[in-house]
Amino acid sequence: MEVAPFTVAGVAVIILIPADSTLKLVGTALIVSLALFRAVAEIREWPGWIQTASPIAIALLIGFFTALTQEPVMNVIMLINLMRVALAGDRRNVVLALIASLVALIVPALIYPEELAGGAAIWSIVLAIIAFPIQSKAQSVQAQVGLNSKLAGVISELLTSDDSRHSIVNAAHELGEADVAILFEVEREGGLRPTAGFGVDIQQMVLMPDDSSAVSLSIAGRETVFAPFVESVAFVFPSGVSDSGLKSVISCPVVRDGEAIGALFAGWRSRVRRADRLNPSIVKILSGEVASTIEHSEMLDSLAESATRDPLTGLQNRRAWDRLLKAGLPESSRIKKPLSIAVLDLDHFKSFNDSFGHQAGDRFLREVAAAWKSALRREDMLFRWGGEEFTAILPNCGPAQALEVVERLRAATPGEETTSAGVATWDGTETAEQLFDRTDAALYRAKKTGRDQTVPAEITAG
Repeated sequence: MEVAPFTVAGVAVIILIPADSTLKLVGTALIVSLALFRAVAEIREWPGWIQTASPIAIALLIGFFTALTQEPVMNVIMLINLMRVALAGDRRNVVLALIASLVALIVPALIYPEELAGGAAIWSIVLAIIAFPIQSKAQSVQAQVGLNSKLAGVISELLTSDDSRHSIVNAAHELGEADVAILFEVEREGGLRPTAGFGVDIQQMVLMPDDSSAVSLSIAGRETVFAPFVESVAFVFPSGVSDSGLKSVISCPVVRDGEAIGALFAGWRSRVRRADRLNPSIVKILSGEVASTIEHSEMLDSLAESATRDPLTGLQNRRAWDRLLKAGLPESSRIKKPLSIAVLDLDHFKSFNDSFGHQAGDRFLREVAAAWKSALRREDMLFRWGGEEFTAILPNCGPAQALEVVERLRAATPGEETTSAGVATWDGTETAEQLFDRTDAALYRAKKTGRDQTVPAEITAG
């Protein structure tokens, strides 16, 4: 690719320039050699200065032969040379190659003003006009090509991320260079809630869908709202971002099954004048991925919920108990508040099943779960451990208060049935397994010594 245009131009030079054949062949050979040298430098990844120097050398060589032949035909090769540098997308190299080209045009024109001055002036204008637009477009194309792989990586990450919403707004910042990015979602009650944000605190941000913000307008119309000059538009910012110094904003609707379920809002503190520029385009692409990301996230949440829920009672199960108890111990230590747990077992439940049948037993377990949940405090958590055995985590609850809570649970047991329980307060050092074993041993003593009672766990030694 590097050699071909210079070879064609070299042949044209040999045919067209009215000069000594030997001179024409030498000039063309030197130019093609420089092109080959540049191509090898790129393939072998030689130092960057070589790739910078070679188009400069080509331009100066063309100027040298123009001065020898007093013919400007080789300026075609100079144009090809400069276009090749511009297509590489490096503005610095374009500037250097353009300067070298202007020198190669001007110096021969100063030597032979009558023959070369007019052509040199025209070519100087042409080269300057062509070089920078080509370089700008090439740079944009290269950025887009590089962006495609980055976007593919982001989209792949969204499907595996634990927090895909934050991954979306972070991608709007990193790839779209947005100073502020916020994901809004429509709530069932009709309001809009920010669910993830970058560059702004979303905690107290409240926005209703009937206001005049860019977000609400994009959701209502299911179309992108772009404002390159925010100071000249009638709509307002979402609440909480009005003082962030943004000069350009965009709000792209998130559509699922033909319905707008939210919007991805982004803003820049530097001016973005066109919606089809790279940065706004990235936000548009990301907004198109939000719907599938939210759907995927909801599916994962549902699967996770199913995995940690007991299907019979609706209570959290043993898997959730293990995770939450292990997380609760360090939190209790951090806030310096006591934490207690309880293990409860329905007395003679096997006999209940034998007498009334398993369906009646299942109904009774559901009744127990509902009655005990109602008897707990707001912060308490109830779990079905397995069979007729239940557990409870009682945050901010010392020994006396924990005993009171468990007694309230036992009293709420439906019908004529009774419950035995063991209760323990974390000593601040034992593991979750050790705390459970201590509580389970207390339950065993409660059942062994007559049932229908709560027995506090023995205090650990030391």
